[in-house]
Amino acid sequence: MAKDFTLDDFRRQLDQLQKMGRTDLLGRLPGLAKMVPGEEDQDLALSRIRQMIDAVTDEERSNPDLITSSCLSRIAASSGTHPQDVEKFLAQFHQVRALMRQMAGMSFSQRLKMFFGFGKLPVQEEEPK
Repeated sequence: MAKDFTLDDFRRQLDQLQKMGRTDLLGRLPGLAKMVPGEEDQDLALSRIRQMIDAVTDEERSNPDLITSSCLSRIAASSGTHPQDVEKFLAQFHQVRALMRQMAGMSFSQRLKMFFGFGKLPVQEEEPK
């Protein structure tokens, strides 16, 4: 199996968007729009997301499936957020990861069409819990 999409990969992508000064693209990227509500400052939202990712152990960042409900309080306390915020972020991350898995099987032109709104992804299946 190919390398899976991890929290480290996700963090790198967020950092690159910010480095390029393109945080305005967050709302256009599939799955990310829900992580940054329209009324929230995008840089603050990115900072909050980074804090949650940084509060996760190295092992959990490489394998997010290791994060259990009992880890939520620890992550929230370390990141200055609430357990519900961490739980919501992780649920949205899992959606982004499922999307990344689907995109891995697409051609470059299919990905471009999808990104610019001309193409559709196949119906997402629920990930087994």
